[in-house]
Amino acid sequence: MTLAVIIAVLYCRAYITTDSQVLNNVAFLTLAFAQLFHVFNMSSVHSRFLVNDITKNKFIWYALLICTALIAMVYVIPQMRLVLDLAWMPTKIWTVAIVASLLPLVTIQLYKLFRL
Repeated sequence: MTLAVIIAVLYCRAYITTDSQVLNNVAFLTLAFAQLFHVFNMSSVHSRFLVNDITKNKFIWYALLICTALIAMVYVIPQMRLVLDLAWMPTKIWTVAIVASLLPLVTIQLYKLFRL
């Protein structure tokens, strides 16, 4: 997850913005979403990615939905953004953060698939 955060921040700094407040927000978003996606790595090594005890649990899906809504709400509602001193971020930055946050999930799932 740390590597995903570093990749997202370095990419945004090199290609999108050098604003330290926005880069801090990228780090926060990437880490938050990476932790949410990490729940899918908690299934058994022998279970399939899309069909397992985790994906069948409706409460996991509810929790993911609520957490994602809360993260989005913090950025969408100006008063919440102001209280937390967050910068408004364009869709391009959200995309970088979410794609980077998928890296740990993909890495661990590939490891499970190809492990000896």
